[in-house]
Amino acid sequence: MERYRFGEIDVVVRLELPRLSVVDLEVSPGVVAPAHRHAGADEVFLGVEGVLRVTVDGREVVLEPGSAVTATGGQAHGFSTEDGAARATVIYAPGEFLGYFRDAALATTPEEFDEVLRRWDVHAA
Repeated sequence: MERYRFGEIDVVVRLELPRLSVVDLEVSPGVVAPAHRHAGADEVFLGVEGVLRVTVDGREVVLEPGSAVTATGGQAHGFSTEDGAARATVIYAPGEFLGYFRDAALATTPEEFDEVLRRWDVHAA
């Protein structure tokens, strides 16, 4: 099982197909993932455990177990936790977007990370 760690966020790959991929997103308390955009992939966040606050185009959704929110390609989105950790299952379409996480995990300098962002068309919102 592939696992990537980005600060206090773990990404665990559950399924990878050409047209979609599924990961578990494990987020520690007090984390803020700033709003960003990527035109080439849609995301569906499914709440599994705890509370994840997901913002899509400026609208905040409190993602709790059993709830869902979608960020389609190009929509600004980010997420955060407050007092507790949270876990969500995230579906990406197309599935090849998992390459972003692989490339980002290999980046060892800010310049390399900036190149990953350019390659995958990911921009701050």
